[in-house]
Parts: sequence; structure tokens; C-alpha cells
Amino acid sequence: RQMCIRDRYQRRVRGSINRAMATEDQKARYTAVFKYQDTNGDGHLKWEDWEGPILKYASNLGLSKDSKECQESLARARANFDRLLKDADKDKDGAVSLDEYIAWASHWGKSGEVDAETRKWFDVAFNIYDLNKNGSLSPNEVLVFLSGFSPKITLDDVKEEFKARGLTDSMDLDNFIKLNNDFWGSKTNTGPILSKIV
Repeated sequence: RQMCIRDRYQRRVRGSINRAMATEDQKARYTAVFKYQDTNGDGHLKWEDWEGPILKYASNLGLSKDSKECQESLARARANFDRLLKDADKDKDGAVSLDEYIAWASHWGKSGEVDAETRKWFDVAFNIYDLNKNGSLSPNEVLVFLSGFSPKITLDDVKEEFKARGLTDSMDLDNFIKLNNDFWGSKTNTGPILSKIV
């Protein structure tokens, strides 16, 4: 019986991936991001995989885990991780597998339309990285965000991406949402950022 349940679940996940019609480039990108974020390499994304990099980032800024800034960032990140679990964790085991992650990621960026709940998710992410709380992200702040997807992305890559988008030294929330939609929705791995993922 347990095997039948698992088989039905795996067929459902595969069906989700097929319905989303992710290209091979997209699947390679999502897989590379998943493997990078899966810090202990156990094949599942858990809260600890997201918490560790945030604590490391805070430490690099001279902030302790108990500092107000770090606690606020952790709380926002936890809210977004819980949203990821809600949307992607189809077998409700408290973690996100690679198949679940690909199925979830395949639905991002398919349209320029962003519903209110998704915009709230982006707003939370935006505020985690808007360290000086000036309502915009600098190339350095965007680099910190994108470094959660790949260690290969450099500040020069981010500046090139800004230039390609007609931006100078700041990115507002709407442009941050567009960057994310393009990141998840692009059919190919080309451009300053996407070419560094896989």
C-alpha cells in the first residue's frame, strides 16, 4: 500500500512537471539551484538549508544571531520558506524534494501577472536584502540575493544585468519582481545571470 501511494505521488509530480512544460535549460537551472541550496546534500530542502546562509551573511556583516536585524531577516525568510512548503511540499513531509522543487519552479515567471499573495512573497524577500531600508536594492544587495542561487555570480554580472535592464545603481520592488519572473521563466540559460547558474 505504501509503495502504491508513493507511486501515485511520483506520477502526480511528473505530471505537474510535464504540464508546466519546463525546457531542458529550465530543468537544468532549477536543479542547479536546488543542489546549491541543499546545503547538506540530502536531496531535500529544509529550513536549516535556508537559515544557515542567512546566519553566515549576518555574521559577515558583524551581526549576531540575536541582533534585531538578523532576527527580522530570519523571520521574513521563515515566512517565505513556509510559503515554499505550502506550495511545493506535495507529500507534506516538511521538506521539498528535487521533483517537487522543479514542479514548483516551473510555474514561476510564466506570466507577467503577479497576484497579491505572490507580490507579498516578493516584498518579504525584497526587504530581507534591502539592508539600509531605503526602498531599493543596490547591485551589492542584489548580488547577495542572487548568491543564494549560484556561487558563480559576480558583482560585474549583476552590474551588467542592471545595465541590460536600463538600471543604474538601484532596483525597486517592481524591477525585482521582473528579475525573478525572468529568472524562473526564461526558456534558455543565456544572459549575464542565467549563464552562471549551470
